[in-house]
Amino acid sequence: MAPRTFRLSKSRFTAGLQCHRQPWWKVHEPRAAELTPDPSLRALDRASGEWTWRMHQPANLDAKSKPRKDAVTMHGTARIEPSGNGHCRRTDTFSIEARIFAIGGLIESTIDKELQRARTKEYAFLTQWLEVTNHMNSAF
Repeated sequence: MAPRTFRLSKSRFTAGLQCHRQPWWKVHEPRAAELTPDPSLRALDRASGEWTWRMHQPANLDAKSKPRKDAVTMHGTARIEPSGNGHCRRTDTFSIEARIFAIGGLIESTIDKELQRARTKEYAFLTQWLEVTNHMNSAF
């Protein structure tokens, strides 16, 4: 039997920027619970161009203790606003709260740095993609 090969599409690449585990899940465990979030945790308001989201990461640091549903909570808003000449501006705001004794602040700062790093990578990718797309369109 020949080994399976997988292609890295633009959507898988972008998903990987948002969550480094997501491309693996989509290929190896497409029915994973992590890929089907609760619809009540996100909302898109097309009229205002605003998307809101919430994430709750349960914690079970000790096998003897029961899991806490609110150990790490993140929520945020992404807004798309017109900025003239067929352009738009995206503004992201988010909040992180880690309720784990002694390491909550470390978790919060690490998540913040990773989100900022992911946004920087996403911006670079989209900028390059737009340049290539514009170059291809101008060739026709």
